[in-house]
Amino acid sequence: MEDHDVCLANRKVEPHYDNPDVCRLKKTVILAYTDIAVAGSRCLLGLDMGMEYFSLELKSLGPLVPCVVRTQPLLPTQQHFKALQVLNCKYEQFSIVVVNVQLQHKSHEIIHKILQLAKESKVEKMIVLSCLPIYDDPNIDVDQLYEYVFFGEKETGYPTLPPVMLADPFLNPLIQMIQLDKLPTTFLIMAAHRVSYGLPNDIDGSQKKIQKFHLVLTKMTRLKFNLKRSFSLVSITVDFIHLRFEIFFL
Repeated sequence: MEDHDVCLANRKVEPHYDNPDVCRLKKTVILAYTDIAVAGSRCLLGLDMGMEYFSLELKSLGPLVPCVVRTQPLLPTQQHFKALQVLNCKYEQFSIVVVNVQLQHKSHEIIHKILQLAKESKVEKMIVLSCLPIYDDPNIDVDQLYEYVFFGEKETGYPTLPPVMLADPFLNPLIQMIQLDKLPTTFLIMAAHRVSYGLPNDIDGSQKKIQKFHLVLTKMTRLKFNLKRSFSLVSITVDFIHLRFEIFFL
C-alpha cells in the first residue's frame, strides 16, 4: 500500500471540492507543473496560507492520476491533492495552479483550460516555475536561478536566462499560448536532473531546487511556504517521455 493510500484509508468520505465551474483565479497566478525535478509543484503545494481548494476538470482527457501526494495525515483544513489543483489564497490576490499530472500529449488542452480561466478571471500576471535539463549547456550555471519575462519588467535580481534550446512538452506550448494571449508572465527557471519516485533529497538536488523557489517567491509575493511540508510530498511519477518540442529562449 502506498503512503497516500494510508491517508485515504482513514477517511470514509472523499474530501469535498468546490464546484470547478465557479472557480475564479486571483489577480496573480503562480503556476507549476510536473517538470523533470518535480520541484516547482512540490514547492507550491507547500503553501502555508489560508486557502480554498479547487480542482479543474477536463472530461476529454479521462481520469488523471496525481503525481505528487501527501505522506502525512491530513490536518482538518487540508484536502488531498488533485491532478489539476488550484489553491486560492483567501485574503491575498494570489492563486496557485499546479498541473499535478504526468505530461505527454495532454499539455495543449490543459494549458488552454488554464489560460481560458485566467482570461475569464481577468488575471493580470502569471509566474511560472520550471526545472529543465539544460545543465550541460556551457552558458548555464547549474546552481543559478534564471528569470525570463514576457510583456513586463524583471522583478528579481537574478540573471536573464541565456539563449538555450529546450525540449519540454509543457513549457513550449505554454510559451506559445502566453505570447498569443499577451499575458504578462515571469518564468523562474533552474537547471536540474531527472528525478524518480520518492521524496525530495540532496542526492538528486530536488531539495535545493524547492528551497530556492520558496525563497524567491517569498521575496516576490510575501506568501509563506512550509519547507517541511514540501519536503514531505512524494513523487509517484514514472520516467518522463519527452516529446521533441524545440524552442529557444532568445
